[in-house]
Amino acid sequence: ATESAGLEDDPATTDVDESSFTNDVDSEMISYTLTAQYDLWENVLTRAEIRYDDQLDGDGLYGGGDTSIYTFSLNAVYSF
Repeated sequence: ATESAGLEDDPATTDVDESSFTNDVDSEMISYTLTAQYDLWENVLTRAEIRYDDQLDGDGLYGGGDTSIYTFSLNAVYSF
């Protein structure tokens, strides 16, 4: 990483109990997020992020029986 660029990872484990959702889910989840960040100009931050979520007990929390999901996002933030 440099002063204007960076790379960060964030693994996490979560225990989701029945009170967390209205559909009575009791599940264990893992997630992993990888973020690349770059200060494009003095007041402009750009960021690309990919996130992986997985339901360890396989109940298909994400709909259609899927137990895992990938999310990709791009951000540009201007600071006044």
